[in-house]
Parts: sequence; structure tokens; C-alpha cells
Amino acid sequence: MEHVLRCHEIVKTDMVRARGCYLYDVHDKRHIDFESGVWCTALGHNHGRVNHVIQTQLEQITHLNYRYTNTPVEETAMEVITIIREEDLVERSNRVGSRFLRELNGLAERHDIVREVRGRGLMIAMELEAKNEHLSARSVYRELLHRGFIVGYNPAAHVVRFYPPLTIGKDDIAQLLENLDHILGVSR
Repeated sequence: MEHVLRCHEIVKTDMVRARGCYLYDVHDKRHIDFESGVWCTALGHNHGRVNHVIQTQLEQITHLNYRYTNTPVEETAMEVITIIREEDLVERSNRVGSRFLRELNGLAERHDIVREVRGRGLMIAMELEAKNEHLSARSVYRELLHRGFIVGYNPAAHVVRFYPPLTIGKDDIAQLLENLDHILGVSR
């Protein structure tokens, strides 16, 4: 891995399977995905209808670069959009995201280390104080990963990011908030 161009910190997690908002490592430890990738952003991992369209595409062409498109890519995108519409996931994202944002703002009121919480829908960022002796965006990120939550972070901006699938469950968000509250409490 030392020869890989690093745009961000690379953390070896050994994930071997996934379903919905959950990823499982080689030890079968469950992680809740709050930092989804391109294909699972809206629908979670291993969505049957999306997998079918992806498999069809893989049998034709695997990758052509992000500048070019083809029919299988367009069909995959349209299938994702169709599912988002059928399941009313944009409206759900707004509802669930508004509650998530309120809860994170509640944490900000209880923990001085939180400088700002901002976001829209389920794309949310929490900015931490830059010069805290006990916690940083990196240490919060690492501790959340240790506790089974996959989140994003930007060390230069002191930001922890939450971009879960639009299908994330309220109980999963509650678990994250409970753990985050405990982690941020260390800064006192």
C-alpha cells in the first residue's frame, strides 16, 4: 500500500460482506455505514434490483472512465432513480436528516469541542475545535470505527462527516448518537 496515491487516510478494515446499511468484517463484527460509497449511497449495500443491473453491466463492460457513459451505466442510474422515487427516499432523507441534524446540534450544545453542525438531508458534517488537547476529528473518527461506525472525516477542516444511505434506520442513528455523545464527553 505504500505505492498508492493517498488522497486521504487509508484504514484497513477487512470488510467481507454487506447488506443494507451494515458491513461485516472478517471477524463478523457489524459496522453501520455512515459514509457510503457511490453505489450504495441511496439504497444501502447489496440491493437486489441494483445488483441485477450491475451484474448485467459487468458482463458487458466493467469500467470506461467517469467521462464516458454507455447504456448499462445509464440503465443502472435509472434503476437507482426509479427505486428512490418508488420508496420516496428523498422525502425520507429530509425527515430523518432533519431529526439527525437536531440531535447532533443537541450534542453540540452539550460539548464545547463541537464548533458547528451543518448539513442538508442526510449529508451532515460536524466541525470540531481545532486546538483541543484530547480529541480531534481523526481520534473521533477512529474511535467511532472501533465501535462499529463507518464515518468520514477531513483532518484539515477538523470535520467528521455523516453520509449514510437514504435507507439508514432510526435505531442506527440513535446508536451512533449515543456513542458519539460518550466519545465527545472525553473532551471535558
